[in-house]
Amino acid sequence: MRYTVVCECSFDDVNGEYATYALAWGEACVHDVSVDAAFVQRVADALNGQDVPPEHVYNVLDNFYGMGEAAPVTRRWWE
Repeated sequence: MRYTVVCECSFDDVNGEYATYALAWGEACVHDVSVDAAFVQRVADALNGQDVPPEHVYNVLDNFYGMGEAAPVTRRWWE
């Protein structure tokens, strides 16, 4: 599985129109992951580097959000 970063356009009443970044793979996508493209790229790199299966994407995202920074995937806990 190959994870990529996708730039999307979002809108809200406070900020108006702004760029947000999604994480995509195959035909699936997690929208509005962050407004920080570099952060989303670090997530994608970690997912790709350890061949994380799609069913664990949200677990990895939770770890990244919890640390406030790109958390390394140090073991293959999904196997």
